Amino acid sequence: MKLARHASQFAAFAAMLALLTALSGCGGSSANTDSSELDGSWTLESLGGVSDLTPADPAVTSTLVLEDGQVSGNGGVNTFRGSYESPADGELTFSPLASTRMAGPEAAMAQETAFLKALEQTKRFELDGDRLVLGNAGNDTLAVLRPTAP
Repeated sequence: MKLARHASQFAAFAAMLALLTALSGCGGSSANTDSSELDGSWTLESLGGVSDLTPADPAVTSTLVLEDGQVSGNGGVNTFRGSYESPADGELTFSPLASTRMAGPEAAMAQETAFLKALEQTKRFELDGDRLVLGNAGNDTLAVLRPTAP
């Protein structure tokens, strides 16, 4: 009799576990790591570090354009170009970027330097809603970009 009761409890537990496993894929994070959705024009929203994000200077526009393995953009003062690879969903790296070398306002130059460093350190990405989140190998957020308005 006890064996039958334990078997019944185990069956109920197994059914509940199966249901929870099935439901865990529903309604969770909106993050997407589909490499086919990377292409587009993006504008820097914030720069990250190990512990927090710093909003981009609203007076400085830093942009990123991804198209068919090619990257270009404007760091805030200078333009840059190069290539990128996303060999698997969620993975993203940029080649060394070629950039113009003009001087600009101190705040713009500081943001540009931080933005280009973030691109250099990028190893992963995710699309969180309409935001492109770039991260390093340690899973730290380096930069958050939003789609550029047409």
